Amino acid sequence: MRGELDNPYLPESLDDRLLGSMELHYRLNENASDFQTLILRPMAGYKLKNNNVVWMGYAYIEANVNGEIRKEHRMFQMISYGHKFENKQVVFVGNTRLEERFLENSDMMSLRLRQMLRLSFDLFKIKESQVSLFIQNEYFLDLNKTDVIDGFGFNQNRTLIGLGMKTNIKEVPVQFNIGYMNNINASGKFSHGVNVGVSITIPNKKKKKRKTF
Repeated sequence: MRGELDNPYLPESLDDRLLGSMELHYRLNENASDFQTLILRPMAGYKLKNNNVVWMGYAYIEANVNGEIRKEHRMFQMISYGHKFENKQVVFVGNTRLEERFLENSDMMSLRLRQMLRLSFDLFKIKESQVSLFIQNEYFLDLNKTDVIDGFGFNQNRTLIGLGMKTNIKEVPVQFNIGYMNNINASGKFSHGVNVGVSITIPNKKKKKRKTF
């Protein structure tokens, strides 16, 4: 869920530039028989003049590791960017994220870099809804050595391919995604899964009334 932050106390120069986002991820294991991961990820962003966005945020994670629930806290900084090609049927987006990870079973902070790239191709329309094909890859790189991480090097790689549909529900932009995800981690283990997602953009239609002191 994403939208503009509407605060009447902020100066007009920040109108339409401050953004808020809240992500919820719930994952099952490969057999879809047991809980694997829960992620809550709120963040705030500032839209640059070229429509790139710089973000800061926090993530709370619970993960099932061999039947034991382990918790993790993360702070992160990210820049997101994109480009719509001239024919407007192909869209490129990406984000680069630096994470400061605090693992439950570690007394040290670990650093991780994530690089995501995504291409989307418009296919056809169903009434007012646009259906597209997307291909996405995200690479994870550990940046330091801790008591639980060996050091600088490859952490994991995720590849996702699927279909998306953009539509409006009562004038609220909504996107539905479904796809196949392949993941390989540092130990060489492959995992496969079905990825289902819903993204909601909350429009800001209210005219801001300035507060004075």
